[in-house]
Amino acid sequence: MSYILSTEPVTLRRRTTATTYGADGRADTPTTVDSTIQASVQPLGEQALQNLSLGERQRSPRRIYTTTALQTADPDTDLAPDEIIIDGETYQLQSITRHRTILPHYRGLLLRVQEA
Repeated sequence: MSYILSTEPVTLRRRTTATTYGADGRADTPTTVDSTIQASVQPLGEQALQNLSLGERQRSPRRIYTTTALQTADPDTDLAPDEIIIDGETYQLQSITRHRTILPHYRGLLLRVQEA
């Protein structure tokens, strides 16, 4: 639980869904908003690494702890997952769990975005 106590600023990139349509009937371009949040980002432990596929392990997985609510992808609403930018590297949020213990926080799994 001490992870949440030693935080640093990271960039949260959130994309909105295109819920409006232009005059041509096509969906408007989603907007992107960057903000700074406080988080602790840690490498995964050996046991957690073993639970990932080889492809996921090759994408520099990290664990994020933060008090900021984060969002994962939602295919039903076309919601894009949050991205976290750390030292110029972009990571995509794969999963998130909310903890309501003595120190309420969110714990998520990040995978580095592969360049196309």
